[in-house]
Amino acid sequence: MKSSVFTIFIILILAASGQAQVQITPSITTPALDPLGNELGIVNNLLQMGEITRAIAYLDRLLATYGNDSRIRAFYKVAYKEGKLYSNLEKLLKTDLSNDPQNPYILTELGEAKFLQNDETAADSLWNLAIKFGHTDENVYRVVADNMMQYGLYPLAVEIYLKGRQNLGKPALFSIELGNLFETERDYPKAIDEFLTQLLEEPSQLGFVTTKIRGYIEDSEDPQQIVDVVLAKMKENPNRLELYEVLGDLYIKQNQMDKALECYKTIGTKQNDDGGALIKFAMRSYDSKAYTAAIGAVDEYLKVTKKGTAKEIGFLIKAKSLAAMGQIDPAISEFGLLASDAADNRIKDEAGFQLGLLYAQYKNNCDSALIAWGKMQKNTSEPTIQNRTWIEMAVCDLKTSNLAACETLLKQVTSSGTADSSMEKAYFLLGELALYKENFTDAGDIFKKLVKQFPQGDYTNDALIRFDVISLCGDKDSNKKLLSLFGQAMKAQDMGRPLEAAAILSDSIMGGSDIAEQAAFYAATAYASGGSHENAIKAFSGYIEKFPDGLYIDRTYLGLGDLYMQDAATYSSAKTAYDKILEAFPNGPVTEIARQRLVQLSAPGKIG
Repeated sequence: MKSSVFTIFIILILAASGQAQVQITPSITTPALDPLGNELGIVNNLLQMGEITRAIAYLDRLLATYGNDSRIRAFYKVAYKEGKLYSNLEKLLKTDLSNDPQNPYILTELGEAKFLQNDETAADSLWNLAIKFGHTDENVYRVVADNMMQYGLYPLAVEIYLKGRQNLGKPALFSIELGNLFETERDYPKAIDEFLTQLLEEPSQLGFVTTKIRGYIEDSEDPQQIVDVVLAKMKENPNRLELYEVLGDLYIKQNQMDKALECYKTIGTKQNDDGGALIKFAMRSYDSKAYTAAIGAVDEYLKVTKKGTAKEIGFLIKAKSLAAMGQIDPAISEFGLLASDAADNRIKDEAGFQLGLLYAQYKNNCDSALIAWGKMQKNTSEPTIQNRTWIEMAVCDLKTSNLAACETLLKQVTSSGTADSSMEKAYFLLGELALYKENFTDAGDIFKKLVKQFPQGDYTNDALIRFDVISLCGDKDSNKKLLSLFGQAMKAQDMGRPLEAAAILSDSIMGGSDIAEQAAFYAATAYASGGSHENAIKAFSGYIEKFPDGLYIDRTYLGLGDLYMQDAATYSSAKTAYDKILEAFPNGPVTEIARQRLVQLSAPGKIG
């Protein structure tokens, strides 16, 4: 087990018992002010390197110099655990216990030392003794249970928490801890019961609990069993509306929209909320991609409301749902009315932004888009939506080859001081502009800055690939044509001409060059985004054949899987591609996406 795990446990023990704490990575201090702390930093380094014997020898010298300091003793414990010197650890803990025989935290550690020596009977006895002496302290139950959980003793940890709940007379105590324990054992009904108990105690936990339970529905072999737990809790607590919302959310997840709607209607009736619960249902339906249900809920709200306080948000949800369903003209009409007449400025701004976006992306009409955004900008003062608008205006300028105006807008975003996703996209497009102009050094610097500032960003991978291309080509005169062609391909891709980009990247001049791998990967993705299904599959497969250990092999399998997933006849091939990612890259950047795709393949049509 890693030393950091032991150290975290020790810090908890020492903090709870009032003893001095140990920092396994000591802060930098002046040696004259804290000479022992400085020396213990060396011990920590030795432990991190696995030099257990040397670390203990060093501690022996420190003990002789500084005396029986609690920090030294804490490091001895870490060293003994790391070195599997459990009898030494036991001896040290017994010395501590002789000075404080009823200290529950020391008893817990001693129980662990016994367990590590395979004396489970003694360990259990010591852990129970810790509970006996610390029975009025909630934290003692947590520390003992956590100690057990480190070694997979989940049933014993459950018993400890339940005993604490009983001893302290608090029926909702440890519900989060118990819920997580039951989740670990995939006992979802018990886990849900605990999380619902927590919800009733703290209604502010609704979002957390709902997310948990939605996950269980997806993973459970018997989803109805989960619904039944919620229904039972509702029967016990008929007036707790949070439970109706949880149940409604579960029904949405299962695509049982009529039942879900009834739950939200019950909430509305009990609250006499003038239809507000219908709007909440519409929001949840939209978030779960149940767009028809969202639109229906908004229409029903408009019929029943008397005050109409949520009309505008309702119209916004309806417009966004129409757009998501591909009903662009009705969506434009709805957004247009809101952009002109909405009293709520936030809704007015969002409607104006979305209106321009529909014109630009679906109507290919940048002139109308710029008019919509221009009207919206006259009144907005919200920096985030301002940046989003500038970005989309810049994209329109890019598509119409108005590169000077595009660059001006992007620089407005990067100088706005608002650190959001718009900033990342602005830097990326500025790098692209430099690439188009063949200012390769500037482009490389911009892409490098983006990667440093947004290490997990949406454009990081593309920025890295472009930086790789520029670096690989270097200053070679023979590679200037390559970089120029690559820049032309990226420009074609950015301007919405992916098949043109694919043709450039597939040229034979790229095949034997220093950037052959990058060109092959981007050619495949360009074919895919351009709808050239067969060429995309051929290109992705060719990349795998030529670069089986390539830098982009995981993303190549993802792209291949996504293409196969478009046709029910090739679902098995899609599954094979996604499985390759899980096998070869268990913690890779696209592994979670592949895992989600596999879930979709196993249950096609599931909402959410």
